Amino acid sequence: MSKENNFQPDYTIHPGEYLQEIIDARNLTKVDIAHRLDVHPTMITNITKGKKSIGPELAIKLEHVIGVSRNIWNNLNSSYQLSQAKQNEKEQLDQYKDWANSFPLNFLKELSFIPATQNYQKIVLALLEFFNISEPEVWDKYYGTQTSQLRESLAYECNQKPLATWIRAGEKFVEETIYKPYDKKLFKENLNKIKQLTREEPSTYIPKMKELCREAGVALTFVPEPKGISVYGGTKWMNKDTPLIIQSLRRKSNDHFWFTFFHEAGHILRHGKKEVFIYNDENESQKEDEADRFARKFLVDTKEYQKFVKNKKITQSSIQNFAYEQNLDPGIIVGFLQHDEQIKYSWHNGLKKKIDFEKLDIDFS
Repeated sequence: MSKENNFQPDYTIHPGEYLQEIIDARNLTKVDIAHRLDVHPTMITNITKGKKSIGPELAIKLEHVIGVSRNIWNNLNSSYQLSQAKQNEKEQLDQYKDWANSFPLNFLKELSFIPATQNYQKIVLALLEFFNISEPEVWDKYYGTQTSQLRESLAYECNQKPLATWIRAGEKFVEETIYKPYDKKLFKENLNKIKQLTREEPSTYIPKMKELCREAGVALTFVPEPKGISVYGGTKWMNKDTPLIIQSLRRKSNDHFWFTFFHEAGHILRHGKKEVFIYNDENESQKEDEADRFARKFLVDTKEYQKFVKNKKITQSSIQNFAYEQNLDPGIIVGFLQHDEQIKYSWHNGLKKKIDFEKLDIDFS
């Protein structure tokens, strides 16, 4: 038989099974094959019964003795071992149903990160791929440590797995986009351009925001909240060159939307690369306060705002005029006034714009 034998089975078999087929087809004996190979006959018997594999040295000898390429024996052996490992993995995956159920599975299914199935083997495999980990135990060592550190910086007891899932979803949405290294100067310049977009409609400003951020090496994405957490936004560095802003679109009003964006931008400009920041109603810290002050000052001229509050009667018309002077959407001014208790939270909400992203034909990833 030629050494160029191109045997390529479309199923996985133990190499000993193929060896047995050759022995039978050629009317050979295992003892004769063993003598030609200079091995004990028991070895050949164990190989044909699937009890022993064919190593590289024996594969070379078999090539000489029966004319079947060493590559075929090695490929058969590797394929069979991989198949056995996969089978063992499947049997082990059934043990991780409770682990899988500790994640927001419906959230992940809605975003197509895991299949819409009740097969927990497939679900666990999809979770491992989503988090880029080799096995469930690694999650606690890798993500558990990260979220524990994050939880310590928060003013409330967060649910680790939904929070880690939300952050990871943000990373997944942007990981295939190519970003230049972060340019702080250009980011500041582009933030001024983004501020000019507040009076536009979401269908106009969303893609422009993302592009202006991308130009400066900043990733911007939008991920709804899974059950178990309440967040407006988050900031983290995906690597040493690329910061990421994630917004949840919580409350779906433009005052919250714009304040959240500039709050997260403040973290990028003022705080470290090793920290992860989560923004919600309960989180209070020095750095969150700094990000709040940055967002306020960037959006509205502090002195002009103070003069407006002090000297003018606050009406719908005066709010609109002041917003026009600041080149801002009036809803943002209403949000400031409500937060500062200058007006009741029930006043002038008609000036805010509701953002119903589900009705917009926009890719928010």
